[in-house]
Amino acid sequence: MATEFYNRNWRMPNSWNGSTDNNNKVSNYSMSFDGSSERITVPYNALFDQSLYSISVWIKNDVTTSGDKGILCADSGTRGWALQQNGADLKFDSNISGAGGQVKDTDFFNTTDTWIHCVVTFDGTTSTMYKNGVSAATNTNSNNILNANSNNLTIGDNPQGTKEFAGKLDHVAIFDYALSASQITSLYGNSTDGVGNPMAITGGRKPIAYYPIGDYAAFNGSEYLVNNGALQDYVFDFDTQDYIQYPYISLPGAFTVSTWAKTTDTQAYGNLLSNSNQWGGGGNLNRNFVLTRWNRTARFIAYNSSGTVIFNNDLGVANQGVNTGQSSSDPSLYNGQWNHILAIWDGTTNTGGVKVFINGVLEGLGTASTTAINTDSSVPITAGSSDTNFDFIGEQSNQQIWNTALTYGSASTKGDVAGGEVATIYNNGTPYIGTQPQSSNLKGWWKLDASATFDGSNWSIPDDSSNSNTGTSSGMNAANLVQSDLNITTPYSRYALDFDGTNDNIDINSINLGLNNSISVWYNHPTTPGFNGTLFGNDFAPNDYAIFLSGNNTIYYKIEDATNSSVQTFSTINYNDGNWHNFVFIRTNTTVNLYIDNVLQSVTAPNPLPSNSTIIDKIASKSNNTNYTQATLSNISLWNAALTSTQVTEIYNEGKPGNLNNHSAYSNLVSWWQLGENSSFDGTNWTVLDEKGTNNGTSANMTEADLVNGVGTSANGLSDGMGGADNIIGEAPYSTANAVSYGMGVDALVNLTP
Repeated sequence: MATEFYNRNWRMPNSWNGSTDNNNKVSNYSMSFDGSSERITVPYNALFDQSLYSISVWIKNDVTTSGDKGILCADSGTRGWALQQNGADLKFDSNISGAGGQVKDTDFFNTTDTWIHCVVTFDGTTSTMYKNGVSAATNTNSNNILNANSNNLTIGDNPQGTKEFAGKLDHVAIFDYALSASQITSLYGNSTDGVGNPMAITGGRKPIAYYPIGDYAAFNGSEYLVNNGALQDYVFDFDTQDYIQYPYISLPGAFTVSTWAKTTDTQAYGNLLSNSNQWGGGGNLNRNFVLTRWNRTARFIAYNSSGTVIFNNDLGVANQGVNTGQSSSDPSLYNGQWNHILAIWDGTTNTGGVKVFINGVLEGLGTASTTAINTDSSVPITAGSSDTNFDFIGEQSNQQIWNTALTYGSASTKGDVAGGEVATIYNNGTPYIGTQPQSSNLKGWWKLDASATFDGSNWSIPDDSSNSNTGTSSGMNAANLVQSDLNITTPYSRYALDFDGTNDNIDINSINLGLNNSISVWYNHPTTPGFNGTLFGNDFAPNDYAIFLSGNNTIYYKIEDATNSSVQTFSTINYNDGNWHNFVFIRTNTTVNLYIDNVLQSVTAPNPLPSNSTIIDKIASKSNNTNYTQATLSNISLWNAALTSTQVTEIYNEGKPGNLNNHSAYSNLVSWWQLGENSSFDGTNWTVLDEKGTNNGTSANMTEADLVNGVGTSANGLSDGMGGADNIIGEAPYSTANAVSYGMGVDALVNLTP
């Protein structure tokens, strides 16, 4: 990491190039625990319960003491799991209340004041403890699952505060699978490049929880905010009679369909991705193909123009024909885990020309009776259904259709692991988002993520292939888009500032944006009904300007001159719901448009605005210090041009703030305040850094405790007993002599050279 500021410290890595350059390393800082009263607590999260897992942490113990010392604990003493030091021993107890086993290395801490890398894995059968990349102990017990029993996760202690660890910890990561030996070696790293980056792991999924506790923790006046660096992306959650329709796609020959699904629903059918009106009562003549969850596993069927089944690949059956049942050895699709289902027909009548892969493994084989399926163009492609008998209840993501058969390596027998393009799409358990295999034959790719837009009634699902086969939801509302651990990204902006609605605000030097401009803000309002507040205000005629909000979900955009007052009003989706939303206001002379979460809102009072400039000199209140806003705000940006809808989409960035230095309209960016990231508190006021210009803002009536977690973050930790911001240590594994500032604000860095 390069030189960065996190309240209250500048982190300035040693950049000596004689043998190493810490600026290029993943970690240069760690957190010190005094063995007395210091710990980090992460409130219980379902992420801490896993049937397969790996836990990775770097440890540097100050003293070898007797008695258990908590390193990572999610237990009550009798329930949960715990990684603890006891003298020279390091032991891991899993599923304490369920007869889980203990894996222990009795010589793990054979020295003090030395960084040691620990990984504990469980593959469903065996737990293994690794020390510095080498297996050090094992235990075989199928009960060794992670079961936190609703306990908090504590770093540096146990949840009861009775097993305080003395030493330094760094780079805690939790994975939902057993890492391979080569992956563990990559996390162990080397003295040249430093520790391995869990978020850049290859050969498997990114961690579901990741705490780089020394490098990115920020002090809020009493404790450290310890951010989860594994940011969950979005998927769609289907309920009864929820469905999405995509346009008809002609598939007269070979084709491939793919989807990711997660469910616990056990009804007989659950439509995944089908080209059929089977729930419309039209009979087989209205059916082209069907991919459905059927009982515990999957069914892939196609029909000809006469409505006759040409193949029916029920998993558990070796060939075409009437289903004869499924066995418990067939993979379960209602196990509450994410599963990748991919079905192929090669367009021939060759034996085994129909194949179904689940999680990259060939699980079903079938044979077609003819070389063409029905191509009824009146039948849309559908995910979910309008018939409760065929509802898919659960989550789906990244649905795709190719008009060709993807390659699958040499897989030919049930149980074979796929190679080729099928392995690429499976991507070790994470949707592959790079350039897709057979991209010229990819006819539809619906990510089902935050790139979708909701107009208040229906979702519009963009097609990420080149075919513009946009999908439209039915029966869904804004709550159908949910965060999930299927896709993991790294947050760009980890923190935000919280405004109390009483007297908190930020002053900036007056900015004249003219008549053509854009204003973006990330906004999170508590669920308090009936609240009014000003986001931006200048209350001095003849240039009276304000953007303000009403508790009845109405937003007002006001421009006033000496003789005229004009307000444009937007009745919007519910933004007072305790969730993060992105507002972008686009003014073009006398009119203004509003996008919320990348969706253009309707104007309910479209009065033309007077030809007065948009002038801003206050955030979270009017300039006369009235009408304060109660909300958490992040990443405010001002632009001296009316951005296009495509440029608004860039800002929205699928529901998470991004680096605006890379925005296509960067030349029109006037000011950008992250509000939290790159902000500092001097004991009285916040200084919020202008990332583009020189117009730093200064807070009024705000405290250091107003620093809070940022957009979309979850499973974040908060320290206890750590004061004075001196627990950040300028060393980490493979990295020493790094500087940490004290008493210097974010504006201490200036563009001057000797």
